Formats: sequence, C-alpha cells, structure tokens
Amino acid sequence: MFSQYGKTDAQMALMAKAYVNVLGGFDTQIVANAFEQWLGSENKMPTPADIKNIIIPPKKRVTEAQLVTATKAQERNGWDPFSDDQDVINEYREQEKQDFANNKKHDELVLPVGHLVKRIGGSYAQK
Repeated sequence: MFSQYGKTDAQMALMAKAYVNVLGGFDTQIVANAFEQWLGSENKMPTPADIKNIIIPPKKRVTEAQLVTATKAQERNGWDPFSDDQDVINEYREQEKQDFANNKKHDELVLPVGHLVKRIGGSYAQK
C-alpha cells in the first residue's frame, strides 16, 4: 500500500526530516487531521506537499475567461479601482508576471542547450 515499505532506516529518517521541515510549523492536530483526510481517499503515502496543500490549499489561478468577464464588467462600470472585477484583473496580471519570471528562469537553462544543438547541426526532435 505505501511506497515506504522496504526503505532503509536512513531513507526513513531522511523522509521524516522532510516531513518535519515542511509541516513542523503547523499544530500537530491540524497535521493529523490532514493525514486522516488524505488517507481516507488515497491509497498511497502523501508527500509533505500533499499534506501542506490540504492544510493550506493552493491559490486558484485566474482563467482567461474570468479576466475577459472582469474586463468587460469594468468597461461597463467605469473602471472602479476598488471593485472585485479589478481585483480579478490585478490577480491575473500578477500571475502572468510570476509565469513570465518562471519561464524566464526556465529559458535561461533550456535555450542555451537548444542553440548549441542548432549550431552543431542537430535537431530538437528525434527522427
């Protein structure tokens, strides 16, 4: 059932340390409840991130459809800077900045390899 079966003591100690590092700041009962919730619906051992996501659910992303709806509402209502629609627009802009920053970091690592492949006459796709 759990992927921890057969692990060495050293491997189990390292895993326990990871759980403590991620979950150590939360109340023990909150962590125990999150484990119970996970184990009631899953058949594998949760990662520390799985448990943390139960305790603090990740923020939902603003979709393009929500952005369009909010933008149209703002156009109709005179661009109220304190409206919920403006909050949606601001959240979308912020998540786009984050995505750009994350992709920029990715590009800094991946693109030089791609350019090197092109210079030596290679191809990205395998034939």
